[in-house]
Amino acid sequence: MTSEDLSVSLGPDRVITGLVPEAADRSVAVADTDRYPISDVAALLARTESEVRGASLAEVRAVVAPVAEAAGYEQLPLTPLIHSLFASVRAFWKEATRPTVGSGNVIVLSNLMLNFLEDATSTAVTAHLSSARPAQRRLLEARRELAYALVFGHPVDELSSRAELVVHDRYDLVAIATVGRDRWCSPTDQLAQQRMTRLVRYVVEDHLGAGVLPVFDAKGGSFLLPAPVGKSSRARYVDVVDGLRDSLGHPVVLVELHDVARGALRSAKEMISELCDLAAFLSKPPGAYTLDDLALDYQLTRPSPARTRLAAILAPLRDHPHLMQALQVHLRFGTDRKRVAEVLELHPNTVSYRLRRIAEITGLNPADPAASRILAAAWLASEWQAGQQTLSE
Repeated sequence: MTSEDLSVSLGPDRVITGLVPEAADRSVAVADTDRYPISDVAALLARTESEVRGASLAEVRAVVAPVAEAAGYEQLPLTPLIHSLFASVRAFWKEATRPTVGSGNVIVLSNLMLNFLEDATSTAVTAHLSSARPAQRRLLEARRELAYALVFGHPVDELSSRAELVVHDRYDLVAIATVGRDRWCSPTDQLAQQRMTRLVRYVVEDHLGAGVLPVFDAKGGSFLLPAPVGKSSRARYVDVVDGLRDSLGHPVVLVELHDVARGALRSAKEMISELCDLAAFLSKPPGAYTLDDLALDYQLTRPSPARTRLAAILAPLRDHPHLMQALQVHLRFGTDRKRVAEVLELHPNTVSYRLRRIAEITGLNPADPAASRILAAAWLASEWQAGQQTLSE
């Protein structure tokens, strides 16, 4: 059934409001809910139904497989997982068919739920059985150890044999961080970190194939995969970003360093972490970025006498936050004075006055293209330096 068929059957305005918390509350706990939560099933069902479509196998796998794999790895039984899946569907069904929401086409909705349960049950069984096998657990552990060994320059011959992977001379190093959150789980919650790692691995492998080597911590993390021949393919990483956004429930930034020599992975890991911090600092839109996208900003924020001199240009303005704000918005929209005034909620004449004050204080006229480029570099250096000082206090 197509999305158009589903839209006609259910109606264009079919959105289940308030479903997620209620459905989640009614879900049966899976062993210990804090250890292996599966209430994300209700959220997935609500989202896909509101978008008048069924959940894809990749979406089902991203929600169910990490929980099932974790249960198998910890030698917990599969039965509570299956019970929880069906309980979530029952809760969803009760909400979706109550009179105040609208009945829609019950047959269509029934088929969607059956398709979901088929995919979810087969995914849960496969992931649970696979991770419960001692050989599979040893393989996953070996691949985690191999990833860290590659990054930190430890011996890899024995690990590569245990991981059943060929060690390559060059890798793509890719870092992931959630937008608008300092951390995606508690730094002391190892179980949450493990679950997040599993979820990301499933999403990434769906798009890039098996053999991805993850290196994750509470702030985010990286993964390694053999560098493809030729230039980086941004498109494949954009697909990963979209998949992670849907699975994590948060927008993400992905930064890629392409074709890194094995011996340079440790320094590249440090750089890519800094690039993720920079993308967050600059409030970059969710998406996939390369070093080329961030090279200028990265260079301007590195410690150096030049950065110090640039930051000093705007030091007199830091006591005038309204002027710093006016400069920031002006640098963003340039000569579009009307747009600058709208963003600042000021009269255009007031904007012009503030820009003149900036010119008087700094000696650089924001309306002059050459001076504007210097002010843009100075603004970034100044803001970054002030942020680093705040972190160190």
